[in-house]
Amino acid sequence: GDLLSGSLASHVFVLKGNVTLHSDPKIDREMAEASESDEPLSVTADEIDVDQLALTYVAKGHMHFVQGSRSGTADLATLNEEAHTLDLVGNATVLDGDHRTTAAKMHYNTLDKQFIGAGDVRIYAPLPTPNPSTSTPPPKRKLRLPL
Repeated sequence: GDLLSGSLASHVFVLKGNVTLHSDPKIDREMAEASESDEPLSVTADEIDVDQLALTYVAKGHMHFVQGSRSGTADLATLNEEAHTLDLVGNATVLDGDHRTTAAKMHYNTLDKQFIGAGDVRIYAPLPTPNPSTSTPPPKRKLRLPL
């Protein structure tokens, strides 16, 4: 970040301006032992409030996260490393390959990568386009026999 304020005694800090939080389970032994996923999680925002004792981080303003091939954005996000959750609030969007999910809120589990959306949930997925060369031929016309 560009600016840090806080107290070593209280273990509470505020980082402002171009803040990046990077959690890598391969480096963090506690997370690696508890994690089903060994992919690092990165969160960027205009501001991140840190509570080291509670292992919580509140990201505000232009929040963006990436974990493996999944990424997302929101107005505000709270990362709880102990619970392995990332709660996205306000204009939450999660991108996973060609699929995009939007909602007012989303709860994301950083271990199993499952997420739950609430409030005006919308899922956008590409529709398969049939290949013209593999189209099915028209059915054969049946002949009627006179009676």
